[in-house]
Amino acid sequence: MVDTFYRLVPLPDATAVTIYNQVKSCLQENNLSITKLIAASKACEVLPTVLTFLVRETHTWFSNSPKRVHQYQELYKVLESSMPKKVPGLATTRWLARLPAVHVILEEWDALKLHFEMSESHERCYTARELGSIYRDPKNKLYLLFLRKVLKEVVKVNKVFQSQNVEVTKITENLMDMYRNLLQIIVEPSYLSKCSKQDLPNLNIKSYILPHTIINFGHEFNCCAESCSLDKEKINYVKERCKNFVVELINQVQIRLPDNVETLLMLKSFHPSNATSQCKSSIVPIACMYKSTFQDIDELENEWSNLSFVQWPAACLGSTVSFWADVNDHKTSADMLENFSATKDPEKEVDSDVEEILSLDIE
Repeated sequence: MVDTFYRLVPLPDATAVTIYNQVKSCLQENNLSITKLIAASKACEVLPTVLTFLVRETHTWFSNSPKRVHQYQELYKVLESSMPKKVPGLATTRWLARLPAVHVILEEWDALKLHFEMSESHERCYTARELGSIYRDPKNKLYLLFLRKVLKEVVKVNKVFQSQNVEVTKITENLMDMYRNLLQIIVEPSYLSKCSKQDLPNLNIKSYILPHTIINFGHEFNCCAESCSLDKEKINYVKERCKNFVVELINQVQIRLPDNVETLLMLKSFHPSNATSQCKSSIVPIACMYKSTFQDIDELENEWSNLSFVQWPAACLGSTVSFWADVNDHKTSADMLENFSATKDPEKEVDSDVEEILSLDIE
């Protein structure tokens, strides 16, 4: 992976919306597709828009009012005997960035619900009434509980791709594991068990989606559904929309999967733990895919096997980059002898032999 400077663009301000629009504009100018940049946000369009209002306005409600913050803190201390967490701010363009805010809202749901019910009469404003109504509706809590469960895995993989020290041999496998976990939520197990990771990018799941009545929406979702005041019909409605969310999320991830998944998955063979193992798969199948690079596959296979017999420094075994840098610099005795022979000057070698003979005669 190579990072490089792309472009320097002046901005009228530093808001998330402005930055997003400028990046989008630059990519479009260079005919770079932006369709692979959005996954979770597109899927979240399947869910009620009131969820966006809930997360955004809960943060905004407290952000510019120390009085409201103080009132909520006093209420929370009475209910929980501790201080509440601050609801994080969020970018309007990325749903994944909202997960921390969703987590805090769910952890403090009852206290926030009571706070906004009290604020409805005290402040007499539209936002307080709307938020009070939203918090009273158990459907919204069910949506957020399911959203938190699903997006946790997506956020983990997203952080891997954003990392500066990513393990390159496992990044594709992490992506495919997340994708398969999403499939397991809504796809018939008997069908999914027959599919290898190589099959997943082109998988057609339309005929194998489970009905919402037998989908496991998570422990917290199930507990809330059993204890809330919603009737069975409304709970089934929520489950159907949550199922549709996962279907759309899978579609969006599938669109963004690389075409050469099978090749990228082979990278895990080059992780130090595998490369130095005496029980490892052959390098030949990979080498045969790049015959123009490896002319002597037998020799390559010998070198691949010999990696197991070298005492590599412990410091390099935790990083694929460090390990293969050491492998590149490693020389066997035969290599050093060959290099030594290649660098010797035949004429100087003869002169040296003559000088040695003469010195012996003189002595």
